[in-house]
Amino acid sequence: LIRLAEINRIKIFFFGTTSETLDKIKNRINNEYPNVDIVGLLSPPFEKSLDDDSYINSINNSGAGLVFVALGCPKQEKWMASHSAKINATLLGVGAAFSIYAGTTKRAPLLLRNMGLEWFFRLLQEPDRLFMRYLTTNSMFIYLALKIKIKNLLNINQN
Repeated sequence: LIRLAEINRIKIFFFGTTSETLDKIKNRINNEYPNVDIVGLLSPPFEKSLDDDSYINSINNSGAGLVFVALGCPKQEKWMASHSAKINATLLGVGAAFSIYAGTTKRAPLLLRNMGLEWFFRLLQEPDRLFMRYLTTNSMFIYLALKIKIKNLLNINQN
């Protein structure tokens, strides 16, 4: 996406994570994609409400066309859903992609990635932070997926 933003002259904004990570991202992008127009790097303090209109104003005033959001799941999804109508840009939740791209978080070995187990590797790296998140959100996902599957099977059998 960054390469496409460079080619199409789309201004990009990074919202979330730490200032240090954002600086590393900016440096790497400037080296790899020198013509990308980074118009904003914003690391909201964890103790401050994310409903602050100054965030929205900063994004809108920047002229960004694409905003990468890394607030953690499900916080970033909830924030994007509740603010997307007020923001004049495309929002993309990227989660840990910021820290991976910045080199502050290690990716899973290729074998685990190919098996769809990168989440498990991340859980081993940060069990205190991720265990409850994975337990609740993954359980809810499995429940909802099974509910839809069963409903579809029942509908097929009724026809």
